[in-house]
Amino acid sequence: MKSSAIPYKFYFLFLLISFFISGLNAQEQADSLMSVPNDTIGFVKKLRDMGLKEAKRSLLKYNLEKESIKQQDLIEKIRITTQKANTFISAGVDTLTIKEEMIKIKATISVAGDGVFINEGKSHSFRNLTTTYKLLKELLYRVTVRKKQVDTYHKKLVNHRFQIDSLSADSVLYDFPTDSTLLVKYLAQIVLVAKEIGPADSRLTFAINNILVLQSDINQIAND
Repeated sequence: MKSSAIPYKFYFLFLLISFFISGLNAQEQADSLMSVPNDTIGFVKKLRDMGLKEAKRSLLKYNLEKESIKQQDLIEKIRITTQKANTFISAGVDTLTIKEEMIKIKATISVAGDGVFINEGKSHSFRNLTTTYKLLKELLYRVTVRKKQVDTYHKKLVNHRFQIDSLSADSVLYDFPTDSTLLVKYLAQIVLVAKEIGPADSRLTFAINNILVLQSDINQIAND
């Protein structure tokens, strides 16, 4: 039975024919490329470059619009948060009334305690001592109630301040546009918003400082 394998002596001829055919195919491909006019290749390259430039412009425009949306959203949050703080202060604690009440309580404690805690040498009836005790207990209760009210109010004021400061410290707010026209518009908007929320922000600062003084007075009475 004859073998189908190629005899060894025909291997060289077989390889030579294979190389020849491969060379023809490569030449045909090169000729096909050479046949494309230079102006066509240049036009395709120009279209490709234009496409890359347009893609870069579109990406830059998208990033600018995205950044602008973030800034507008942040500015609106600052405005709303400041308005909420202003509304809270308007409907908040009447610090003047509490301050006057604490002055009266302090004076009453001083009078009630005189002769009991200060002039201890004098004799006092059980009735007087009981009455004084009940009075001081009631005054201390009122001080405690006011203290909780003022502490809660102060905590909420500080929370409003923290929210506003956190929003104002966002780096997005200070990422100014590189385009001069957009920069002018953005800065004008910042100035407008600052004028709008400025008085409310100052009012918040005043309220916090004022409540701190009242807190100190109440704590002094409560701890005496």
